[in-house]
Amino acid sequence: MLKVLTRTRGTIFWTTTKIIMLICCIPFILTGIIFYFFGSEVISNEVNKAHAMQLEQSIQQIDDYLSGLEKFVVGFPSIQPLMIH
Repeated sequence: MLKVLTRTRGTIFWTTTKIIMLICCIPFILTGIIFYFFGSEVISNEVNKAHAMQLEQSIQQIDDYLSGLEKFVVGFPSIQPLMIH
């Protein structure tokens, strides 16, 4: 009789513990899901902005390099190619 009563108490304890844990965890799970969906969109936008800015800087650096190269080449005197007979 005592073992049956103890077993029943143990079952009730674990069942109520599971229900309480489930009730306590649901708000945190929902909050996490909401933050994930809104936060991932914001992070994605920020990453895209950073990549666009980086791309613009790279384009500007290449443009500056090619402009400098063009000025350097234009400043050279005309060199006649060597003609081999």
